[in-house]
Amino acid sequence: MKNPPTIFTVNNPTNTKQKRETRDSCNQVEQVEVDYNDVSSLAASLEKHNIDTVICTIGMISPEAGQSQVNLIQAAEKSSVTKRFIPSEYSFVQSEEILHITPGVSLYIAATNALKETKLKYTRIFPGYFMDYWGMPNVRTRLKPLAYAVDIPNRRAILPGDGNNVVTFTYSYDMAKFIAKLLGTEEWPELAYMGGDDLTLNELVKMAEEISGMILTGDTILMFTTELTFFCFFFRASTGTKFEVSYDPLEKVKNNESTPLPQSDKVVYPPEIVSWVVSYESSCHYRRVQATEG
Repeated sequence: MKNPPTIFTVNNPTNTKQKRETRDSCNQVEQVEVDYNDVSSLAASLEKHNIDTVICTIGMISPEAGQSQVNLIQAAEKSSVTKRFIPSEYSFVQSEEILHITPGVSLYIAATNALKETKLKYTRIFPGYFMDYWGMPNVRTRLKPLAYAVDIPNRRAILPGDGNNVVTFTYSYDMAKFIAKLLGTEEWPELAYMGGDDLTLNELVKMAEEISGMILTGDTILMFTTELTFFCFFFRASTGTKFEVSYDPLEKVKNNESTPLPQSDKVVYPPEIVSWVVSYESSCHYRRVQATEG
């Protein structure tokens, strides 16, 4: 990487302690407060800090967030030094096919359309599900807890469809390594797929049943992996526990009626965001089933 990374942040005067901690923990990473509503000033900031490549990580959870990303794309196009852009997606391929199930997908589609109108080189990253959610609190992660499909601590699962469709899982730190490698390459595909493991949600439930109830000690190591790192747990016992499993029919998923798992008190997301995530993840699963059957 030619220059140290620069992080563009939103001004939040009530959160100076958090900003200071983030600055301290990101050694040699400069943070710059910007106004995502001002395309011209964004472009000026990109030029001032000589930003060749933008990696957007704005959470697409609201129309305002979606517009911020579009503004950043327009600023990158306007900047004389910015040549490449990775949009905030990091999940499954978004398409208009699932708009009727999850209207929020329009935020991703808008970003893609905005990029197509520029001369920027760009690539969309598709890691599938982040494994981190099913390894908490026993894995290193920066993601916040959120229960989807399989709730390991409470031994329950609500799966879209029959749970037999193969899906992709990737550990977030592996995705970071993937992107770091990508930065060193000249040719960027429009769609960049990656995966740590491919398995069905029923297989994930079976794995969870086999390891649940075990005691964390460090005597033995249980790892399940095929390509990249999946999870590594340290256990002594091998009792296992059956999960309470139910299934959402695909017709229910199609009608945007996916059943969310009860969330723990550690979940920091408001109910509407949890509902959106469940609907979105289920709709992506639905589209994959449709593609397989088609």
